[in-house]
Amino acid sequence: MQYDIKVPPAGEAVKNCRLVKWHKEHRALVKAGECIATLETDKISLDLEAEYSGALLREADEGSELNVGQVFGTIDEDGVSISDLNKVPFMRSKADKSYDFTARIPRIFLSSAKIFLMALGLMHLYKLLNS
Repeated sequence: MQYDIKVPPAGEAVKNCRLVKWHKEHRALVKAGECIATLETDKISLDLEAEYSGALLREADEGSELNVGQVFGTIDEDGVSISDLNKVPFMRSKADKSYDFTARIPRIFLSSAKIFLMALGLMHLYKLLNS
């Protein structure tokens, strides 16, 4: 099955953007969540991630002007096996910190959470020893 890669909406006023860079070659294997292209408007730059795993088929060149909703590539999962995808190194977007658990949590909350979990573990151990 083939899945279209479309220019996502980036706000009401944004009607088009420019394809700045492809991060993968034509027909390269990509995994879902992997950064595949960078799009740029007059206001923002957006790293676009693959929604599906498969072979990337590029339909637009770097520097092309694209309209919102326009298809500029596809991901073809036909003929791609799991073992093929396991050989592909996984590359996240440079700007994406959501996969790093500690990047979005202030350090003070992490230390408080550690103390809470240790206390919870001690309470559980106390109950086990006294029952």
